[in-house]
Amino acid sequence: MIRKIIIGIVSMMLCLYGIAQEKVDLSDLSFFQSTGDNWKIVGSLKADLEEDKTLRTKKGTGVLVNLPGKKHASNIESKMLHGDMDLELEFMMAKGSNSGIYLQARYEVQLLDSWGVNLPKFGDCGGIYERWDESKADGQKGFEGYAPRMNVCKAPGLWQHLKIKFRAATFNDFGEKLSNARFVSIHLNGQLIHENLELTGPTRGGLPESDEPGPLFIQGDHGPVAFRNINYRIYGKGKMQLKNLRYEHYETTSDAFPDFKKLKLIRKDKAPHLTHKVTQSNGRFALRFKGDFEAKEAGDYFFDMDARGWAYFKIDDKDLLPYGAWRQADSIYLKKGQHSFELLYLKTGPWFPNGLGLYVSGPDISNQALHAPSSLSGGGRNSGAPILLGYEAKPTVMRSFRDFPLPDGKKHRITHAISVGSADRLNYTFDPKSAALAQIWRGDFLDATPMWSGRGDGSSIPLGAVLNLGVYPEIVKLDQVNAEWPMEVAEGSYRYKGYQLGTDGWPTFQYHIHEATIHDQIKSVQTGKQIQRKLKREGNASGVYIKLAQGQNIEEQAKGLYSIDQQYFIQIPEGIDVISRESAGRQELLVDFSKYNELTYQLLW
Repeated sequence: MIRKIIIGIVSMMLCLYGIAQEKVDLSDLSFFQSTGDNWKIVGSLKADLEEDKTLRTKKGTGVLVNLPGKKHASNIESKMLHGDMDLELEFMMAKGSNSGIYLQARYEVQLLDSWGVNLPKFGDCGGIYERWDESKADGQKGFEGYAPRMNVCKAPGLWQHLKIKFRAATFNDFGEKLSNARFVSIHLNGQLIHENLELTGPTRGGLPESDEPGPLFIQGDHGPVAFRNINYRIYGKGKMQLKNLRYEHYETTSDAFPDFKKLKLIRKDKAPHLTHKVTQSNGRFALRFKGDFEAKEAGDYFFDMDARGWAYFKIDDKDLLPYGAWRQADSIYLKKGQHSFELLYLKTGPWFPNGLGLYVSGPDISNQALHAPSSLSGGGRNSGAPILLGYEAKPTVMRSFRDFPLPDGKKHRITHAISVGSADRLNYTFDPKSAALAQIWRGDFLDATPMWSGRGDGSSIPLGAVLNLGVYPEIVKLDQVNAEWPMEVAEGSYRYKGYQLGTDGWPTFQYHIHEATIHDQIKSVQTGKQIQRKLKREGNASGVYIKLAQGQNIEEQAKGLYSIDQQYFIQIPEGIDVISRESAGRQELLVDFSKYNELTYQLLW
């Protein structure tokens, strides 16, 4: 979770320092070639969870929607042509719908309503569609389709986030291919689902390969789909590199900024690449690299340093990335030519793996690594042999620390987090100190490496697309219904009493709120589509309220079905009086628990 917060900050810095992407103006269709009447610009929309291939729209601008019919079911393509490109957008699927985005109109990333699919295939959402050869025998015509690593597809009617780094195939002057097209990375709903994936040719239905750029192409003949916040950046060709690289290897036992005159020098030598592998140690070392960086053109250069430990980076004697831990990024204006640099990497703790990476992007040049590939393998805090918790026939329950991101970019450590994972890949984290359902996620369960590798720090990391709900109390006593919701449990008003496992393996948490005892069962239902929460009470619950949800925009889409910022749904059964109110600039859904002995509701996403 720490890494997700840091990566989010780095993404914001990209925009702040002028390395921002181009945003497609969706006030009209002028970005696209003329197409059929099935493509429109609207202001907002929602899907029907019961009715297939239905999106209901409202007038306005900002959303591109495809509403195919018998007479109009055309595809759409951009006037913009591209080679290497970064693409970022949000999309919404109708129930049972199907579409796809083709990079250069050649290589398709599949969009599909794959909600609830346990083991996805290449044709599911986020998959790379298969290639096709009509000359092959039946059953062998399709080949080289790639499924996403896990299914993190949301429910119809919810906005989903797609982020693609694409690098085009290259050709020589004679039209001979030198390198394959490549998806450097594809993230769906914040989860990495493809990495460094080469394509030997166009996917089915794509244009033939060539050295010519191609348009962004979206399928429009398979069902309703919508898009918003489409951003892209196109790059030219060019490779940046480090020159005259040397290193010094010191021994150290402190994370403090080193005084090199007082450290023991182990070795110094030329370095063929920027890599931590000039030492075999997994701690107690400091590596200082010096060399030159060649700027191809004058302009702003953005440096992104990922160091599993402590590091700093300076260029032309300017401290660009100050001494700090893990990931840092910033930009600097450089003239064309060579510039001297210095980079320090220091690490004392052996419980997490070594890792040192330095990325750069510049004028018309895509983001690229300046380090050796093996210097930053494994991803984040995972070691070369990560400790991953999987699934059993019954739910898996794990207690650990959990770092929860706050809106201001800071983090809150849940010190008694209880995480529960199920075989249908719906998981959650419960905070027993506040009776809060803090996180839900779809995908794999936990990376427990930080808990058990060496000394560790006791934390675990969710392995899926995480929806952060909150770490503030969800069941409290209010003096009156319009009172402000407290940010922490009142002293003496709450006592956690542990949990019991049912015969099905799901835990039921028990705690006291004032004079009431609450039995709180949270479990996966409907084959990986819903998390159900069932609250039973004993004793006096006068003045006790449950906050079911909060958000900027809460809308009732059907009887008892509420959309929360179109990020997830909450289903509340008939007969429950829901209190809808505004507080501190946000909308909230409350229930007066004193009216009911039992309350059951579901979260869908």
